[in-house]
Amino acid sequence: MPKPHVRAFIVGGIVVGLIAWRLSVPSDYKLTPLGAVISTGIPYSFAEKFVISVSGDIYILDTELANVFVINEKTKIITQLCTPKLPVLASDMSVDVKGDLWILDSSQSKVSHIDKECEIKSTFAARRNPLKLQVNNFNEVVVLTSVGETLFDLYSMDGKRLNSYGRRIKYGDLSAESVLNDGLLISDELGGFYFSFNYPPLIHHYTRDGTLVNGFSPQTDITIDPPIISSRRIGNVLEVSQQYQMLVIGMSVDEHGHIYLLISGKNKTQALTQGSQRLVAVTSTGEILKEFSLDTGFHCLAVWGDTLYLLRNRSPQRLEKYLLV
Repeated sequence: MPKPHVRAFIVGGIVVGLIAWRLSVPSDYKLTPLGAVISTGIPYSFAEKFVISVSGDIYILDTELANVFVINEKTKIITQLCTPKLPVLASDMSVDVKGDLWILDSSQSKVSHIDKECEIKSTFAARRNPLKLQVNNFNEVVVLTSVGETLFDLYSMDGKRLNSYGRRIKYGDLSAESVLNDGLLISDELGGFYFSFNYPPLIHHYTRDGTLVNGFSPQTDITIDPPIISSRRIGNVLEVSQQYQMLVIGMSVDEHGHIYLLISGKNKTQALTQGSQRLVAVTSTGEILKEFSLDTGFHCLAVWGDTLYLLRNRSPQRLEKYLLV
């Protein structure tokens, strides 16, 4: 297994170095608070994830209540997408250019297209144990998988597999490969996407056809120790023990190709529970533009136009908005 103590990662035979923490701060680059979108009277229980449509509506996936809550950003009115709950199980979601949702049920390996009236428009089976999904600007569905030589499968809206790409990092253990090759997916403006690995802390940028444009390790002063992943079978149940640090717990990209990262570096459970007060803006190649200190730990973020949204999904729950200048 690669040894990041030496502050470099070996990935597919390529050495990717960790650069010393360095700030290049444009004097006019600011994050201006615009107040809370919602902080009281919150109807959802646990906001696993949120996404923003082209029109600016905010969709919050609540995996405890098995529903999606929709916030009209202009009126601040919050409604349930479905009554009483989603017609499918949801482990991940993405929103397309029409404002429809694409829901992944990883337990059943199914992807469902659901409109704004909570009607299922279509469903298709995903291959190879799907973990995450992301819809690009061409309404193609990118699915992150947990097994096989490649990381991603690309599907059309009707479920036809169009392509498979992305090199999976091998560790000689299927459980380790599934856990560590998981991560965060976000779309770019041209039909491609960015992917942040759980480990090593790498961010890869792929074009629409699956070509790897570039990859970088986020610049950090945090030492990332080697992960410890083990598994054992008890009867018919595979029990996986995992201990690793999550450097990036949230990621989004703006229309200029600047990437916004919530940086933690704590062990997985701590990172996902406490969130992060460290927001870093970087270029598409990883050069730091600016670092921001937040007043509390946030867990998710999204950029819409010149506005950055930060969500805290532990008590006290909050959804805040900031102007990017």
